[in-house]
Amino acid sequence: MVVTSDSQRFRASAGRAITSDASQSSARKVVLHTSKPYSAKYRPLLHSLFQRHIDLFCVIGVDANQWELEMDLLCIDLDPQGLYHITTTCHDHEPLEDVINMANFWFVEEGNEVELIEL
Repeated sequence: MVVTSDSQRFRASAGRAITSDASQSSARKVVLHTSKPYSAKYRPLLHSLFQRHIDLFCVIGVDANQWELEMDLLCIDLDPQGLYHITTTCHDHEPLEDVINMANFWFVEEGNEVELIEL
């Protein structure tokens, strides 16, 4: 696994991680590995994931519960009719590799790529 600096993005598939351009990512499954507590300055990141219509949002690391809650609240704010669904999961004390493996096995209609975002 590659350890990166703030906000670099990676796609993980079949146990590999490769650097990707965040604006061009088409991954429908995202694992956010964070060493930082959630704050409003990260709302644009969550908003961009919502706009990409991801299917799965997994959070592991510092303040994981709050990150998951903020994504849930954003989904409600941006889609009050509930027409679009994102499954959110929180992994407080699990190894990163286990979370990535879970995401790899999660079924989505379009592609099986998992993007790992490390903050």
